[in-house]
Amino acid sequence: YQLGEESGLYLSTQNALKINKSLLDREESFASKLAERLPLIGRGVKVSERAYTAAADLQRIHLFDGFAKQLERAGVTPDVDPQSYRDIASFVNKMTGRGSIPEKLESLQPVLNGALFSPRFLASRLQVLNPATYAQMAPAARKIALQEVAGFLSAFATVAGLAAANGLD
Repeated sequence: YQLGEESGLYLSTQNALKINKSLLDREESFASKLAERLPLIGRGVKVSERAYTAAADLQRIHLFDGFAKQLERAGVTPDVDPQSYRDIASFVNKMTGRGSIPEKLESLQPVLNGALFSPRFLASRLQVLNPATYAQMAPAARKIALQEVAGFLSAFATVAGLAAANGLD
């Protein structure tokens, strides 16, 4: 957990516990508190949000932990190559819908949230598909990230091929 936090792994429950939290610290799909105020279902919305953010954080922690163990098995430690761990944390964030927004646009985040619904998620999809994302990573982190992407693409191709073989357009 501490290594993930130091490496920049995004954990929404951690941000939600801060005293001076803003709506930008919440998961984007829950950026408004309006639904929490609705009679009868408001409490269910709060419980649903807690469950969603806890599950997303658990997924991020498990992914980061697995990748960190791969780095350690390859002889890459946080002391020797902290950039690899930062790159892996960033990759996990992007894979789980927490893409990075350029600093110039950070102040426009509330407007982007309203106009695009989920700008960090949109950014994450573009960043995962962008070859420059991988070119900028440390070599050890790049190898892990590209293996993950290759695994996903081969699984997708298998499912698409099976669907096409069964007559699905």
